[in-house]
Formats: sequence, C-alpha cells, structure tokens
Amino acid sequence: MRRSILILIFLVSALPAGAKDFYIAAKQAGTGSGTGCSTAKPYTWFNTANSWGTGSTQIGPGTTVHLCGTFTGTAGQQLLLVGGSGTSSSPITIKFETNAVLTAPYWSSQGGMAEVGRSYIVIDGGTNGLIKNTANGTGRGYAQDSRAIYAPSCTGCVIKNLTIADLYVRTSISDLAVRQTSVNCVYWLNSNNITITHVTCHDAGWAFTGYGNNFTLSYCNIYNIDHGLAFGPQGTNSGFSIHDNHIHDYVKWDSTTNVYHHDGLHIWGQNGGIATNGVIYNNIFDGDSGVNITAHIYLQDSINTIEQSIRFGLAVSLVREYCQAALQPEIPPTTISYVLADTCVAPPYSQWLKATLRQSITCSWVATPIFRCRAAAICPPRELITISRSSSRLQRLTRAAWASCCPVPSQ
Repeated sequence: MRRSILILIFLVSALPAGAKDFYIAAKQAGTGSGTGCSTAKPYTWFNTANSWGTGSTQIGPGTTVHLCGTFTGTAGQQLLLVGGSGTSSSPITIKFETNAVLTAPYWSSQGGMAEVGRSYIVIDGGTNGLIKNTANGTGRGYAQDSRAIYAPSCTGCVIKNLTIADLYVRTSISDLAVRQTSVNCVYWLNSNNITITHVTCHDAGWAFTGYGNNFTLSYCNIYNIDHGLAFGPQGTNSGFSIHDNHIHDYVKWDSTTNVYHHDGLHIWGQNGGIATNGVIYNNIFDGDSGVNITAHIYLQDSINTIEQSIRFGLAVSLVREYCQAALQPEIPPTTISYVLADTCVAPPYSQWLKATLRQSITCSWVATPIFRCRAAAICPPRELITISRSSSRLQRLTRAAWASCCPVPSQ
C-alpha cells in the first residue's frame, strides 16, 4: 500500500506545473464549466483578460485550451486573442478537437487567431483542424487583406497539424484587387524560434511571411499561392531550416502585367538585412508554376553563408516536375562548390534557383542523395537541371539529353 502511494505521489509530481484543460466553443454548452466539449465555455471567455494568469481557473503555463465544433466569425473579425504566455518547459497549447473549424467570410488582417508579443504558444490542429475564409476572392464578395494566424514578436511559438484554406481564391488573370503580401496563412515578423510544421496552406498570397532567428518550416503542403515563404529580415537573422515541404502550383496568381511574381522560397535582406546560417533540403517543387515565376528558390541580396551548404534531394527538388518515373538512389552524394558573383542569375540555374548577391560568397550545393531514372518516363519539352556525379558543374539538360536517362515510352 505504501509503495502504491509513493508511486502515485511521483506520478502527480511529474505532471507539468499548472497543467490544466479548458474546453471552449462558439457558445456556452451545458453548465459552461469547461471540463469537456459538452460543457464548453464560450470563446469570449478566452478573450477576457481575467481568464489569463496562474490561478486554478485561469489559462497559464502548461494549460491546454481545446476548441470544440465550428466557430463562425463575422467579416474581418479577430476571433481568438491570446492573452498570456507559456514557458519553454510548459507552453500553452490551443488544440483543435476533431472536426473543429474556424470559418468567416474573411478573417482580420490581424488574424483570425492572434498571439502578438507572446511566448511559447502551441497552436495544434490535431486530427483535422481547419481555418478558412468563405467569401474572399475573385467574384466571392470580398477582396480584403486577411491572415489566419497573426504572430509578430512571438517567441518559441509553434503552429502544427493544421489546414488553412481559401484565404483568397483567385480565379481570373485580371483580378488585381488584393495585396498578395497581406493574405497570409501565418504572419510572424520579428519572431524568434518559431516552428511551422505539418501545415497545409492553400489559396493564399504570401503563404508564410516573416523573419526571425532559428526559424523552421517543415513537412508543409503549400499550393495555389504566389509565394510559399517570404523571409525578409531587416537586421541579421541567423538560423533557418526549410525542409521536406511540398510547394507547388503558382499559376492561379499569374497576371498579364506580372503584378504578382511567384517564388516558392524567397529569402532576402531588407534595408541592409542579412539572412545567414540556414539549410534548405528535401523540398518538392512541382505542378503548374505559371508564367510569372521568378524562381522556386530566390535568394536575393545579403544572403550570407547558408550553413556552408544548401542541400537538395534531387528527386524531390529538381527532377520530379519533369520526370514522372521510378527513381533509383545513387550513392555516394556529390558536393559541388560555386562562387556566386554580384550579377543576375547565371544561365544554369534556370527557374529552379535565382541568386542576386551584394558580395561574392561561396555555397556548396550538396545533392543528398543523387537520383537517376531507371524507368520509362514522360519528359515534357522543357529544360531540366540536375547534378551529375561525373560533372563539376550544374548541367542543363534538354529534352533530348534527358530522354537518354528517362526514355519516352513508345505509344
């Protein structure tokens, strides 16, 4: 008996300090005690200053706030405003319960959810959490700036397991009514140690935009966008990791005057800002890129050492768009170095990579691993880029050259 009591004391003491769970919904349910979805508190409770603190009935470090059901906002509304911070060991988690949805004609330019100046907030979409607009886009009634999650100066914040949809559904090449820079799934200026992972974002302008030290973008599916990532620091930002994302289909943001130039990843320095010490690897760029594309990866101005290398898994970063085939890994990987001078893009980079630099720097392009096609494939008549183990430079392969690796099947 004494041993059982000691074990129970140990288990209780191992729980995070202040660990609490509250459930909220669009309207109060049942008694409104907040102990489950059937007794959920109204969302207005979340937005009340007195609901935040260290008391037993307040949201504080270690608390999980569960979102239940459908929250329907008005046009331009900011629905949920985070009123406090967690800690590195006890973050505050906002968790979407199964089938929880935040929907409005369009969410505010300051976010459907806002966590301004907060620390250690986790927004977790759970199984199928969704934030969406229903009436913003070509012929849909509104053409407004709109952001799903607004997180400037948010330290140690995480957004994960979430779908953000239809912030601006653009269906006409002549539709120039909206500022693509202000239609964002996540907006996070001057936010350090922020992580965006396993998020689907589609039908937005600049899907993810912001800057800060130690930023991670991983395992995201990003499409029907003008920019997948816009990362433009004004000071020196060190540390970023961009990997295992699928970024595709920019064509919906084409215009006859190239008002919206497309980039999968756009990293640049504003007003002398510098981005340094980062890695980019294992990302897929495919689909219809449109005619207004600058590059899938555009490194513009003041981009210093990128952790000595930018790594491309060629099967997912370069080859896949053009060669629909079974791919056989070739090992060992090859490292090839280049000095990028202060000029415009050199011809070999094509639309895959564009780099404009204020001073020469040396980057290593590491193919990890290198792939070659071992099966029949359909190769469209477009120029391709790959790295060959036998080559000391990036090679531009025409359709004819590529066909020797990926033969077009006979009809």
